[in-house]
Amino acid sequence: MRSSSTLTTKRRPDGTTTTGFTETVSAMVDHFIPADHGSTDTDYNTLSRARNKTHVTTKDDKLFTTAEVRDAIYAMKRNKAPCEEGITSEILQHAYEFLPKSTTAIYKGCLGTACVPKIRKREKLRPIVKSGKETCEYMTIYRPISLLNTAPKVLEKLLISRIKLHAYSNNLMNKYKYGFTPQTSMVNAVLA
Repeated sequence: MRSSSTLTTKRRPDGTTTTGFTETVSAMVDHFIPADHGSTDTDYNTLSRARNKTHVTTKDDKLFTTAEVRDAIYAMKRNKAPCEEGITSEILQHAYEFLPKSTTAIYKGCLGTACVPKIRKREKLRPIVKSGKETCEYMTIYRPISLLNTAPKVLEKLLISRIKLHAYSNNLMNKYKYGFTPQTSMVNAVLA
């Protein structure tokens, strides 16, 4: 086990040093989560922001089935650290076993209303010391990991599977895309 380092004072990337715990945490947040200002956007970013603000006028998807929800819940990796709610994938699987219709209804409600409850969008940011950097005084020795709530991860899996189904069944994928594509590998890319 690696020893944990204390977050009292750390050196910023510009060479200055923080003066206490609060300033160190604030500097780490600024370093790990840079501000998202529209002033530095490219034309592509500006177009993407505008598209995200427009209302979608396509027909509604069919609501999730109990089988889809079951498959997404059981596809969750075990032994992952939970976020603040403390619900692990094992707990969610047991809940589904006892209340499959109620669990499915929650995800159907999210899809039907195009809404994810705000409490579900929260995450915990944990700084982890990089291997071999334990004695370094710079704050760049940390790599951030985000602990997300488990229930929204299931919703994400459900939505991704629907998007993939739509993209593949309507032949919308680029035929030269091989990464993260089912039934393809690096060999296919080399041969192409």
